[in-house]
Amino acid sequence: MPPLFTQQSVRAVLGTDVRSALDRLEIVDSALATLRRREIAAWSSEPPEYVVALLGPRRPIKAARNGGSRATVEIVGLRRSLA
Repeated sequence: MPPLFTQQSVRAVLGTDVRSALDRLEIVDSALATLRRREIAAWSSEPPEYVVALLGPRRPIKAARNGGSRATVEIVGLRRSLA
């Protein structure tokens, strides 16, 4: 169930029947999650230059790459939050 404040803000705009609005929010949330997963996959396969400068080139061993992929996601996320 969505948080109460979400329901209240939707009710303020659309009235008491918020089911369709909540359905739309779920669709948007799902689309954003899909976009995020695609971005993470792209960053992991081709990290941005500033990430390579911080972490060095990609490692050939899969287990070592996993740590680099997580670090890439964190660095890109931090950079975006500061922008």
